[in-house]
Amino acid sequence: MKPSHKKTIKLAIYTVICLFLFLLQTVPNPLIRIGVLRAEYLIPFCVALTLFDSAKTGAGFGLFGGLLLDMDSPLLFGLSALFLLLVLYFAGEWIRTRLFKNLRNAIWLSASLIIIYYLFIYTLTRLFLPGGTLLTGFLDYALPTALISLPGIIIVNWIIRGLARRLVPEEINLTRS
Repeated sequence: MKPSHKKTIKLAIYTVICLFLFLLQTVPNPLIRIGVLRAEYLIPFCVALTLFDSAKTGAGFGLFGGLLLDMDSPLLFGLSALFLLLVLYFAGEWIRTRLFKNLRNAIWLSASLIIIYYLFIYTLTRLFLPGGTLLTGFLDYALPTALISLPGIIIVNWIIRGLARRLVPEEINLTRS
């Protein structure tokens, strides 16, 4: 099979997974929602792609996943996409030079990015409302969202790591960059 066909198949598989995770995240389901909080799956998916595939793939799906998140967000369309594109690209470059590519770092990075993303969203939505502080947003919204997302983070990273071992060319070392 030609390398271009392998890459097309790999991106098609990643796209289907991304759309499935978006639907799983946005469809009301009592198993993955606690009050107004819901588990986040798109950000860990993009982090896993950044970690186990490439920074460009993770950033590209960060853009796509951000656009999907913007369809379900009251904020300006494209803001989440731009935020995830930039953060995932620079995080991917940082990962390639500084971190081991393992599940522990994937969990840590995914949870950190979920907290940063939701603090960013909280800050923008509460900018002109009295009484909303960054600490309140962290304790009431960002941290609980990251905690209820932990099982999904582990499962998504396990799946992407397995796919990347089969679909990513051999010149990419999955143990350390």
